[in-house]
Amino acid sequence: GYLFGWLAAREAERRGADLFYARYLPGAYWSVRRGIATIYEAHAPMERNGRVLEWMFRRLIEDDKFIRLITISRSLKKYYVSNYLLDEGKVVVAPDAAEEIECKGRRSEGKRIQVGYIGSLHKGRGIEMILAIAEKCPEIDFNIVGGEDEEVAYWRRETQHLHNVRFHGGISYAEAENHRCTNDILVAPYQKVVRTGSG
Repeated sequence: GYLFGWLAAREAERRGADLFYARYLPGAYWSVRRGIATIYEAHAPMERNGRVLEWMFRRLIEDDKFIRLITISRSLKKYYVSNYLLDEGKVVVAPDAAEEIECKGRRSEGKRIQVGYIGSLHKGRGIEMILAIAEKCPEIDFNIVGGEDEEVAYWRRETQHLHNVRFHGGISYAEAENHRCTNDILVAPYQKVVRTGSG
């Protein structure tokens, strides 16, 4: 937990580290507190991590020792720049061991319209709204990508009567990009109040 981050930063300081690179937020937070130049790598929106970690993140990016934020996609960079007022020059996109994928076209003429959503399934992310629309538009297919196994199982049970909704679960970056390319419409109907994984 948080203790590991504190211990890692303490060890980096003991060894005289010039730079601390972290994918674990508490480690990054404690390293700037110890005066070490720090780069933090983010793989998801900060809102998923709960209030304590978001507080740590805000303290991190305000510190003079914070050097860069690395994100694994352009959309994630846009999220952090927009929501935390970060200078674009401080945010670098480095895809997570995945090659850029070229979209090779959409559906063929005459086929059903495909609507896609890629993201978490927490309440407030808009999943309820998507399903309400799906119920009223049986002629359109809705592809839901993402979510933890338990969340996917829950929503599959709740939507057994909707034959035009498919939950694909958590998939690789390449597969998610393929879904992004092959859907005709992508939606992100986030609500004002979002419930994260930690409540």
